[in-house]
Amino acid sequence: VWILLSTSAGICEEFVFRGYLQRQCAALTRSATAGLLLQAVAFGVMHGYQGWKKVVTITVLGVLYGLMVQWRRTILPGMASHIIADIISGWPNP
Repeated sequence: VWILLSTSAGICEEFVFRGYLQRQCAALTRSATAGLLLQAVAFGVMHGYQGWKKVVTITVLGVLYGLMVQWRRTILPGMASHIIADIISGWPNP
């Protein structure tokens, strides 16, 4: 169940934040950098229920995933990375 949840979150969040929001913010601001930063902040704030330290960490991850989209011109590598990171982060420690 955890793997399915992580996969769903990775696909949906990458589609929404990097696939849609990053492009829309870049178009509105006429700046790829602003689009990248705005989606990353929104991504971090969306995880506010996890506490401010996690918000900062997740915002940085949003920047990194956004840079990957700009570099590779596709959301697929970031989607795979996001899914793997989510699976690992919630996997029980022995």
